[in-house]
Amino acid sequence: RTLALEQKDLTEKRLSHCQHDLKQAKESLRVTTEELIAANAKAEAAAERASAEEQKSKELVEDLSRVQGSHEATLRNLEHNRTLLLAEHHQLKLDLEQLKDD
Repeated sequence: RTLALEQKDLTEKRLSHCQHDLKQAKESLRVTTEELIAANAKAEAAAERASAEEQKSKELVEDLSRVQGSHEATLRNLEHNRTLLLAEHHQLKLDLEQLKDD
């Protein structure tokens, strides 16, 4: 009988320790879950910022490409105008020489 009471007492103590350990594990899990949720929210915000920055970069590259295309077109136009002016200059020289000869 005494052995049975001691066994019961020991079992109740072990059960009490297990319940205490379980409470601690639940609390640890709760804290870890909250930390994980907070870290996930930070990661999502960072991903959104990165996506926004990537979009800005794409837009800047597109803008730069447009400006570069416009710049190249302007250079071609200037070169064409230069060619026309040189031809006109040459023609004027010829006209002037002819006028001198007359």
